[in-house]
Amino acid sequence: MVTNMIVDLASAPLDTAQDEAALAHAGITFVNAQSADSATRSWIRARFSPTWAKEAYHAWNWFAYDKQGELAGFSSYEQRHYRWWWLRNWSAQSDTGIFGPIGVAAPFRNRHLGCVLTRKALASIRALGFARAVIPRVGPVEFYKRCCNAVIADTVRLFGIF
Repeated sequence: MVTNMIVDLASAPLDTAQDEAALAHAGITFVNAQSADSATRSWIRARFSPTWAKEAYHAWNWFAYDKQGELAGFSSYEQRHYRWWWLRNWSAQSDTGIFGPIGVAAPFRNRHLGCVLTRKALASIRALGFARAVIPRVGPVEFYKRCCNAVIADTVRLFGIF
């Protein structure tokens, strides 16, 4: 069973200025880029999964770097290369962008970095003209509810929606 969530981009809290200022004080910077180079994919593969590394390669991404220039986290958006079965109903909706995956290195967790990366990706999806964003195959439901007012959209099984 897979849970997908949806975010209304017109009403979601996407401002990151306050959290970004705090993170900048700690030396965190952000870069937006299309795709992910081989070093970045290796970093994602080692800390999260080979699939996430492939998705980042085919997506737009927000990257967070620490003061030494090392990757601290990433969030991907608008990856439409892979046509996952749990996105079948969402991919065809012209008003809905696709978020994810997202990952934050262990030493940088619990500093709002994940929420900032999430909101930056969602704001980028909104800037592309989408009204909503689907967050597919969600693990931390409460995180997305808190961070961006996401709501559960559907629960999908291999053979249908329930």
